[in-house]
Amino acid sequence: MLKQALLDGTDPANALTYWGDMTHMHQLLVESGDFAVMLWLSRARVFVRLNAAEQAQVLAWLAQVDGQGTYYDNWVLFSALAQTVRLRLGQAVPLAELDANLDTASAFYRGDGWYVDGAGEEFELYNAWMFNWHFLHWAAIDGDRRPELRALVLSRAASFLASFPHFFGANGAYPAWGRSLVYRFAAVAGFATGYQLGITASGPGLLRRLSSGCIRYFYEHGLLDPEEHFVRQGFHSNFPPAGEAYISPGSVYWCCHGLYALSFAADDPFWTAPEEPLPVERGDFDIALPAPGFALSGRRATGQVLLLNSRSGQEHDAPGHNYTSKYGKLVYSSHFPFNVLPAGNPRHPRNFAPDAMLALTRDGRHFGHRLHTRRGGVAPGLLWCCFDEYVDDELQAVWAAVLLAGDRQIRLAVIRPSFPMQTYEAPGALGCEEAASIQRRSDPEAGWEYAEAEGRAVAIQRLLGYDGQLSSRPFLGHSNINLAYAYSEQPLIFETQARVARRVLASVSLVRPAPFDPAEEFAGIAVKALGGEACEWRCPLARGPLSRSRISCPPA
Repeated sequence: MLKQALLDGTDPANALTYWGDMTHMHQLLVESGDFAVMLWLSRARVFVRLNAAEQAQVLAWLAQVDGQGTYYDNWVLFSALAQTVRLRLGQAVPLAELDANLDTASAFYRGDGWYVDGAGEEFELYNAWMFNWHFLHWAAIDGDRRPELRALVLSRAASFLASFPHFFGANGAYPAWGRSLVYRFAAVAGFATGYQLGITASGPGLLRRLSSGCIRYFYEHGLLDPEEHFVRQGFHSNFPPAGEAYISPGSVYWCCHGLYALSFAADDPFWTAPEEPLPVERGDFDIALPAPGFALSGRRATGQVLLLNSRSGQEHDAPGHNYTSKYGKLVYSSHFPFNVLPAGNPRHPRNFAPDAMLALTRDGRHFGHRLHTRRGGVAPGLLWCCFDEYVDDELQAVWAAVLLAGDRQIRLAVIRPSFPMQTYEAPGALGCEEAASIQRRSDPEAGWEYAEAEGRAVAIQRLLGYDGQLSSRPFLGHSNINLAYAYSEQPLIFETQARVARRVLASVSLVRPAPFDPAEEFAGIAVKALGGEACEWRCPLARGPLSRSRISCPPA
């Protein structure tokens, strides 16, 4: 079957089955990378059994990558893999171009095992399902030709794979952020490729637990169409808007990268070793990855992992991509997928919900949202960042910090508006399948709002600067904007009056995959303004210096 597919797809004389010509920036350049990996892995059973003319036809189709322009990001590795496999199968390739592609990809490395995807500060899951897939396959296939680069690639991958297990919650999911999230469990691909190359610090039992848990999570959340059994477009079930404009019906099959371990022998320790508990199942943790600007926090009692994002993001959004919400939240959760789509008037495409974010507005109808971050940093249990929001097409500077006390988020912000505006804030998105399952509670005197559904709950309390609150409800009346769930809503706190003065705002939020009492969880947490753009906070539930300290806003 594979042999026939290869011959039919690469035959330009067969108009019904030919995959097409590769041209400048063409999507087929992307597919060429996986085509090349497939060709290499199956070479003993398929390629070497083709006759000379058939081999030449297949390699000629793959050779179309040569000289083609690609985006300045992970795309360079697609062409590199196509050229690498042709080289190893005996075809002449432009070595200078191949090595330039490899060097470009290598130059994207920033530290802590993480590559940036292009020229900006875009740190995302392409590190899991692309850099630690294609680059590791290159190292295995062609690394002996460039041993120094191979050593670099493997040492960086080992660093990434050492910390990446901390991203996974006990439910099997990871905090979803960034683009191409419809690739789902492709995120575990690097565990298998790294294991095969002998660079994983984790044992095979943990690697299989990570893989099986993630695959099971998506299988149990609507991965396959129940009647036709194809992979659906979405994060949970079928929700094509969760993807980007470049996602096609076949793109979602990138998830199959996560099935690579099926190529291992049945008696390999990957399959025979008992599964081991995840880091979050073994104990609480707070770690920081300064290079990508991430802080990770896991709680054993709930199995939840929080990802604090200090600066990863896109420079600009694009129609049909929704990068704003995919990079712009302060915190992403393994158990609370974010609201991905903008709400309201389509002529105002920046109207993204303020879950896990604070949003500026002139009129309570058109909202700003973080996208581009000027700078930021992390420490265990802490992030800070300076970012911009557009309000009525005018740039507004915001400084924000999140301090964790367990899984409680103390959020501090300084806004410096150029015209009178209000600030709104929400703890996180509470997604579920229908509104009837949500329970809501409010305490206007204490200043908190709470909502609970399907064993998960969110709450937020006013601490400083905010004087209004709204019980949980869909943002601007739009309930079908969540990455994963058919229905979502969130409680809000806000300023009731639009003002132009510079000011400090503070809140405490909690998103937890278990019901809780906000009066108990938020007791004793307070923030006091000290004048100017400085404040002092007190949190009896925090440990060490985070229990009581002062902080001031640096210059924008």
